[in-house]
Amino acid sequence: KKSITLIKELPKDFSSLQAHNTIYIIGGEEKSDGGIFEYSRKVFTIDENSFELVQKQDMKYQRCSHRLNFFKKKLNGKLRHMIVATGSKFPDD
Repeated sequence: KKSITLIKELPKDFSSLQAHNTIYIIGGEEKSDGGIFEYSRKVFTIDENSFELVQKQDMKYQRCSHRLNFFKKKLNGKLRHMIVATGSKFPDD
């Protein structure tokens, strides 16, 4: 057993999903430079060797307290894997 030390840059209220032996940590809520909470577009995976967070390409839209779904779909003759984020809480919640 190994522990993953969460870095302070990890947003709160994120969602996570395991797909193809990779753990994804997506979205959440974080403080901006002005001290205001904003929803996050950040996407992280966990490196299997170092157990550190690795930042990936941001989502198009920010999400917080959302759900994640994993899909396999054939597009243009190739099997594609997609993670879809659905829902979010309202900014005033």
